[in-house]
Amino acid sequence: MKTGARRTGEAAGTDQGTSTSKRQTVPFGSKVKGVVQMAAGGVLAIAGVAMCILPGPGVAAIAGGVALMSRGQRTFSGRKPLHIEKRLDAAASKMARAAKRQITRAAQSAAQHKRARTPQT
Repeated sequence: MKTGARRTGEAAGTDQGTSTSKRQTVPFGSKVKGVVQMAAGGVLAIAGVAMCILPGPGVAAIAGGVALMSRGQRTFSGRKPLHIEKRLDAAASKMARAAKRQITRAAQSAAQHKRARTPQT
């Protein structure tokens, strides 16, 4: 009969092999990717703090850095994303695709402009 006092194994759900949480192994590559994402997010967030004083999009860089660190932690631990995290990841992917298209158009425009200015010999 239990008197209400729990042993530490019972409180953690690990008493005699009756673990309530399923531990999953995370591949080494995912751990490395997660560490790199967290480091890059930290650098981006720190740069964002500097950009709050200097010219540049400081608040956006801080938000992007924190989001990247969050994604890196999720990748490192192997945790499944929550519903809101899935939606934020989808929005970030959409923004990244739009930025890539814009950069591609700008590069093509610059190349055409350069060809137009280069004299024909």
